[in-house]
Amino acid sequence: MNSTVTRIVDILFQDTVENEETRALHEEVMNNCQEHYADLIARGMGEDEAVGVIVESLKGMKDVIDEYPRKEKAAGTSAESDPAQGNWVFSGIDRIRTDLRDQNIEITNSADHEVHMHCNDPERIEYDVQNGCLTVRATNRMNRAADAWKTEQKPEEISLQSILNFVGRVVKNVSVTLSNCGPLEIAIPKSRIREIELNTASGDIHFEADPIPKMTMHSASGDIYIRAEGEKTADRISASTASGDVKLEGNAAEAEVSSMSGNCTVNGAFDYLKVRSVSGDSEFIGTVNTLTIQSVSGDAEANISNRSVERIEAKSTSGDVEITLPDDADSVHAECSSRSGKCRCGIPDAGSAAATQIRAGTVSGDIDISR
Repeated sequence: MNSTVTRIVDILFQDTVENEETRALHEEVMNNCQEHYADLIARGMGEDEAVGVIVESLKGMKDVIDEYPRKEKAAGTSAESDPAQGNWVFSGIDRIRTDLRDQNIEITNSADHEVHMHCNDPERIEYDVQNGCLTVRATNRMNRAADAWKTEQKPEEISLQSILNFVGRVVKNVSVTLSNCGPLEIAIPKSRIREIELNTASGDIHFEADPIPKMTMHSASGDIYIRAEGEKTADRISASTASGDVKLEGNAAEAEVSSMSGNCTVNGAFDYLKVRSVSGDSEFIGTVNTLTIQSVSGDAEANISNRSVERIEAKSTSGDVEITLPDDADSVHAECSSRSGKCRCGIPDAGSAAATQIRAGTVSGDIDISR
C-alpha cells in the first residue's frame, strides 16, 4: 500500500463519525484508491502524477462523505483548524510547551484571542491539549524513515538496474524524511498565556511577542532570540543554550540567560538578572537592581543606566570586566581583584555603606569601572 494514498484517504474520513457503515465505506474507498494507484504505476505513470490522479478522483467522494454524521469539535480546537495543511487554532489555552528536535520555533502575537499554530510538515509533530496546556512534541523520525523503506515498492525484476533504482528511491525518501523542515510557528493571544516552555535540541528559538509571566526556553545547539516588550513585565525569563548565542530584549522581575559556547546579550529592565557564558562574551545594557554577570574565557560588560542599582557581581577568568554606571552615580563601593591584570575604578569610593555595592574579579584580564 502506498503511504501517501493511505494518508489522503484517512484525512478524507478524519471528521466522520466512525460506525459500521462508515468503516466499511472507508475500507472500500481505501482499497479502490490503492488498486487504482498500483494500476497507474504499472502503466508507467510517475508516483507524483499517480497521486494527483487519485486526489482528483476523490473530489466527488467528499460530498458523499459529508452526508454522514460529523465528529464533534475536539476540546480546545477551533473549527478553523486545517491539520492536513499544518494549521491549527486553539481556544482556552493558557500554557504552551514544546519538545522538538531539529525544528526552529517562532513565537509571535496573535491577532485574536486564540492560539494559532502552523507546521509545513504536519507529520513531524504531535500535540495534545489538557487542562488548558498545549503540548507539542516531535514525532519519531527514525520510525518514519523505516516506514519509508517498508512502503517503497520492491523491484519486480532481479537486475542490477532495478535494484539500484529501488535503493535510490529509498535513499531519497529516507533523506527527505530525516531532513530539517520549516519552523513550528505559534501565534499567541495577548495577556492570555501565563506560561510558556520551549525546548528544541538543535533548532533556534525566536520569540517576538508581548511578555508572558513565566518564560522558559532551552536549545542544545541553537540560538535563542527573545524580544518580550509590551505594557506588562514578565515575572521570570529563563533562556539557555549549549552552543548558541542568547539575545534578550525585554522587561522582567527576574531573568537568567546562559550559554556554554556562545555570546549572551541582554537589554532591558530587570529587578534581578544573571548573565553567564563559558566561552563567549556576556553583555548587559539597561536598568537593574541586582546583577550577576560572568564569563570564563570571554569579556563581561555591563552598561547600567539607573542610579538605584544595589548590587553588581562581575567575574571573568581570562577576559576583561567593564562596568559603566550613570553620570550621577556617587554612592559606590567597589571591591576589585585581578591576578595578572589591571584594576581601575573611576568613581570615588563611598565606603561599605554605599548604596551600590560592586564585586568584580578576573584572573588574567583587566577591570574597568567608570561612569
